[in-house]
Amino acid sequence: MNNLKILIFFALAFNLAHGQTKSEIKEAQYAKIKELIASGEFVFVADRAIPRGGSSISLVTNPNYLKVVKDSTTAYMPFFGERFAGGGFGEPGAITFETIIEDLVVHYNDKKDKITFKFSANNDYDRFGLVLEIGRSGWANLRIRSIDRSTIGYYGRVMKVENNPANP
Repeated sequence: MNNLKILIFFALAFNLAHGQTKSEIKEAQYAKIKELIASGEFVFVADRAIPRGGSSISLVTNPNYLKVVKDSTTAYMPFFGERFAGGGFGEPGAITFETIIEDLVVHYNDKKDKITFKFSANNDYDRFGLVLEIGRSGWANLRIRSIDRSTIGYYGRVMKVENNPANP
């Protein structure tokens, strides 16, 4: 019995001596996300949509994504909000585009472990302003402004393109 206590003591002491502290883990997570964003190839997949003035809506079973590959972007994000204009004939209800990224600004806030990825995109019917705020663990908030629609927010994760379960 004494040998077991001694073995457990040494195992715990070894773990404490070689384990990472919480701050080291946080730094490693943030460094990994910074590397992913700097690579210019990632995808955002939302768990929830947050329309202006409404309650959040689960998107777990709804396909959605915002994909960034170098200087281009593709998106399919369900829209739950108000339209200010009627929309064009054949225009989808969702926010969709496949275009070159315009007006890109990436800001790394190392004090708060937060990355802001801001850009503009357009399709045949509308122009969008997007702000993606990413935390150290990969969870993120996406806000999309539009000329013809109310602003909408999304909450989800940023991940490598190949790790995306929907793989758009």
